[in-house]
Amino acid sequence: MSRARNVKDIQFDPFSGTQGSTSITGESQTVAATGLGFYGIRLNQVPLQDSPSSVTISGYTEITSGEPTSGQFIVDYPANHGTGYIKFHSSQNGAVVSVNYKGIGSPNEAAVYNDHREAATLDHPDASVTTAKLATGAVTGVKIGQDGIDTVRADESSPLVVEARTSDPSTPVDGRMWLRTDL
Repeated sequence: MSRARNVKDIQFDPFSGTQGSTSITGESQTVAATGLGFYGIRLNQVPLQDSPSSVTISGYTEITSGEPTSGQFIVDYPANHGTGYIKFHSSQNGAVVSVNYKGIGSPNEAAVYNDHREAATLDHPDASVTTAKLATGAVTGVKIGQDGIDTVRADESSPLVVEARTSDPSTPVDGRMWLRTDL
């Protein structure tokens, strides 16, 4: 289920407790084996848990617990793990679905960070020169908060959250990361 995704920062204001969202219509996905033991899709953004549900898929009914049967789906909302996964019955494998939902931002994957930890070679078009894009070791555990990443890797129930901020927090919380959008 690996694919390029349009990522968006989590839309949460920690100071007011306000959860923002973006309406997404017609996100096309193909139900497939996830590699996690179920058939499903992963939305580009984590869906907002709302009442009534913010997630609609034409021809399918959302359930809130149990295992989906043919024509049903269950969503992993932020109160659970917030991965953006939607689980379907195995009989839906290969089905193309169009999803409408309110997205609150993109889940981050450890693989995104791991891909940038080792040097990669940039080849010159005529193959005469090869240069490392990034020197091995230039990204260290201290620089990227390795302890936090190891914790996220070890505990799949703990999503990695990156906050978009214009200032550094006065009391940072362990396991949280922030991105300065004003620099």
